[in-house]
Amino acid sequence: MTQTALVFDFDGTLVDSNRVKRQAYFEIFQGLNQDATDVVQMVLSRNPTGNRYDTISRVVEHLTKIGCLRRCTSVPEYVRQYAEDYNKICEEYASTCRTIGEADETLPQLAEHYPLHINSATPQAPLSRIVARRGWTHWFQAVYGGPATKADILRRIATEGGYSRNDVFMIGDDDQDAVGAGEFGCRFIGIAHETSRFNTSPPYTINRIADLFTRIPEAAAVDATCTWPAGYSASGIES
Repeated sequence: MTQTALVFDFDGTLVDSNRVKRQAYFEIFQGLNQDATDVVQMVLSRNPTGNRYDTISRVVEHLTKIGCLRRCTSVPEYVRQYAEDYNKICEEYASTCRTIGEADETLPQLAEHYPLHINSATPQAPLSRIVARRGWTHWFQAVYGGPATKADILRRIATEGGYSRNDVFMIGDDDQDAVGAGEFGCRFIGIAHETSRFNTSPPYTINRIADLFTRIPEAAAVDATCTWPAGYSASGIES
């Protein structure tokens, strides 16, 4: 097995769950009025890359201010309740939805040649359950989720595996994945499909996970410090 480590984002990279994760915000607040729908839309448009707890907290704060939610319950308690509902929706869907780019067939083939890891913003406990329910756990050396940042997880993977930055490839579907790779200093390969979210086109892209068999050797031949356009900067991405 090669020393080159492949680190995958999860939602939108391995499983087709991006749309449901967005729609779930509307679903958990649907028992309120139209104002709640408008607030969810506003928060998502202003902060499209926020994590679930940050997004729900912003929605709850707005809804409390305009009287859609009663002040007798604290904002943290509302966030806890709505986050539980959100997590249930997303966990169930991500455990059973279709994969991206034939990941089911390709991951075991890749695992024969590369050590595989998952680096996701999904909270650790539900992420581990989702991967287990899909029967994927044995393909990955490690499965890491939030609240740790993408860059911190990459550092942990490199330390535990004894990898240099040049040994690591991050594969993801949005700017947050690219920024995490940039902050850590490894190469990044973007997966391009209709729900990918890139403001700056990555230096290397694939359409299917299977394309990594050709993309990895191509990218590995280029020094990691030469693959980053100036647009990849943490200061340019909302969080």
